[in-house]
Amino acid sequence: MKALTRKLLRDLVRMRGQALAIALVVASGVAVFVSTMSALDSLTASRANFYEHHRFADVFAQARRVPAAVTDRIAEIPGVGRVMDRIVAEVTIDLAGIDEPIVGRVISIEPGKEPLLNVPYVRTGRLPLPGRDDEVLINEAFAKARSLSLGDRFRVLLNGRSKELSIVGIALSPEYVFQVGTGQLMPDDARFGVIWMAREPLSAALDMAGVANDFSISLSRGASELDVMESVDRVLSPYGGGGAYSRARHPSDSMLADELRQLQTTATLIPGIFLAVAAFLLNVVMTRTVQTERTQIATLKAFGYTSGEIARHYLSLAVLLAGVGSLLGTGVGAALGEAMLRLYAEYYKFPLTPLTITFRTIATGAAVTLASAAVGAFRAVRKAASEAPAEAMKPEPPARFTKSWIERLGVGKLLSPSGRMVLRNIARRPLRAALSIVGMSLAAAILVVGMFSVDAFNFALDVQFGMAQTEDAVVTFTQPIAQGAGTELRHLPGVMQSETFRAVGVTLRHGHRKWRTALIGLPTDCQLKRLVDSDRNVYAIPPSGVALGATIAGKLGVSRGDVISVTPMEGDKTTRDLTVSLIVDEVIGGSAVMEIGQLHRMLGEDLRASGAFVSLDPAHESRFYNRVKNVPAVMSVTMRRSQLETFDKALDRSVGVMRSIEIILASIIAFAVVYNNARIALAERSRELASLRVLGFSRAEVSRILLGEMAFATLLAIPLGLFLGYAMAAGVVDAYATELLRIPLIVDPATYATAALTVGISALLSALIVRRRIDHLDLVGVLKTRD
Repeated sequence: MKALTRKLLRDLVRMRGQALAIALVVASGVAVFVSTMSALDSLTASRANFYEHHRFADVFAQARRVPAAVTDRIAEIPGVGRVMDRIVAEVTIDLAGIDEPIVGRVISIEPGKEPLLNVPYVRTGRLPLPGRDDEVLINEAFAKARSLSLGDRFRVLLNGRSKELSIVGIALSPEYVFQVGTGQLMPDDARFGVIWMAREPLSAALDMAGVANDFSISLSRGASELDVMESVDRVLSPYGGGGAYSRARHPSDSMLADELRQLQTTATLIPGIFLAVAAFLLNVVMTRTVQTERTQIATLKAFGYTSGEIARHYLSLAVLLAGVGSLLGTGVGAALGEAMLRLYAEYYKFPLTPLTITFRTIATGAAVTLASAAVGAFRAVRKAASEAPAEAMKPEPPARFTKSWIERLGVGKLLSPSGRMVLRNIARRPLRAALSIVGMSLAAAILVVGMFSVDAFNFALDVQFGMAQTEDAVVTFTQPIAQGAGTELRHLPGVMQSETFRAVGVTLRHGHRKWRTALIGLPTDCQLKRLVDSDRNVYAIPPSGVALGATIAGKLGVSRGDVISVTPMEGDKTTRDLTVSLIVDEVIGGSAVMEIGQLHRMLGEDLRASGAFVSLDPAHESRFYNRVKNVPAVMSVTMRRSQLETFDKALDRSVGVMRSIEIILASIIAFAVVYNNARIALAERSRELASLRVLGFSRAEVSRILLGEMAFATLLAIPLGLFLGYAMAAGVVDAYATELLRIPLIVDPATYATAALTVGISALLSALIVRRRIDHLDLVGVLKTRD
């Protein structure tokens, strides 16, 4: 074994505590990178495979009653590869022993044949057979949530008539990877089911023989998606269509794409913080190592070792620490990646490919890690290589201590001699102190960023379901009905208040920008559905013009007072110009709202309602649900309570796990920074501290001198970290914003307290370890050390 190799191993043994701390910081960054990137790769590959093998369509469109011949016209549009027409309808599922209505979506298929597009993936069982009108497939998530299995029977309300169905298969679908029902904001597997049923009995039940209302289209290679959608809109316009949308706007794929984008952001941001801290720690440790080994370096050069060999030796030390951390992080990252995939499997329903850590992920993580190690060690390595042997043989000149600028302000008179020594030592190395403060502050910042999402979600739910939506249930009708008939809901048992609304699909245009959304008509005195912004301000429904959510306004690039073009997709489809009367910074969803009478006039229709907001007497909820689910005109009932339960469950499951991981990672940073700085300070000042002990200073007094610097840095780092965390959270709000949810920038005092306490406890633990070393300081051995 070469002499330099033996020296390298001895150095590692000597500095094993510091080496372990650095390796853990590196491992934390690499673990986050490997886990997020591998989960991202697996999710991306799973999505691509599932979409390809089950022929997920590229374009989607809905209309009312479209004759079969129109499907052939769509197939002739340039760029269309395949087109599949079908019947899709919302139904009420009636399960024995369940009072509340369950929303179902029934989709027609040809019995015994595989659909052209959007092919269900049958996990167990089979497709319905010809002539078996009661046989159906159901989606796997609903089957699991309601403990349904092959052979079970249940009833649905189809066009006002109850029909019993038999389960012959359980399936997944590329259309429902992220599955939400009408009116739902989050997946609620127990209250939304997808049913695939033979077309003939379904069309007979809905009186839709020979017609369709839903179209899925695949594009040929090189086709223009926009041109095809515009052509489809023109064909379907006479039948109440006109809202074709791409796969990117499909509710399921849109949510999955947002999640993948957020994973990509996480894979970049968090590892960068950890590797920056690791580079700083390596810089401090390597600089101190080179300083203490000046005479050894000079001796090695005197014996013929070149500057390049010396440089490679010290660089190898840094690279070895980073390499060990990288290997450890890759292993931990693989385990974290598996846990992340299991978590995603609860929300995204498609066959997940096993976690695969690609060579690209490992190589990228290793390359970035080694680069950060090289950057951190560069200054120390350059000094070791460039110092002349004769100069290195000389001891370093003693440090010059003078009054610090704080002492010159008169503060020093208020401090004890130990306190003044702490201040002067900090003033002697201000850069190291500043970097230590920044390193610890990043630990607090990571905690704030990780935990503020819980505060933000709780705030968003409080605003949305405590102020904006105060109804107990939203009843949606199968088609717009006379508004007077809608108000009859108030006569059902348990109904205390009922307010109807009108909803219509529209295309909003401003300049070259356009956005398709639902335009909601509400009465000006609506109480159960209100416009509330993220500052809890409540706005009245404008008597004229349109109110837009901030998300939609941003998509269109409009501000208050601008004029936009509105094209309805039903009723009178004449394009009209409307003034943007109000922009509301909503926390959940992005809506377009106008006064209901104005919407009726724009559509050229009598007073009609698409649904109603209902307030219920808790004592009679069951009676209301039993009655309303048998009303033929009712398509679905969405309960506010169930949505809150779904959100709470999602937060408890996913955010709780991530919070635990973030606390562990932040604690590693805080501990590593404090411990390394304290150990280096002890090594540099051991002779000084031993001299003070000989002069009569107690162990406690000597400890206060060294640990006082740690306390000073920690006290400054915590408020800085809380400020940085807030700033980083603001960036996360913008990076993670989606069409459905814009996370408000809300950080509770409890989050700040948890972050500060975590950093403080980590610093205290490292201080106790160093204090033990001070107590066992070998006074004789230290004082014999040659200057």
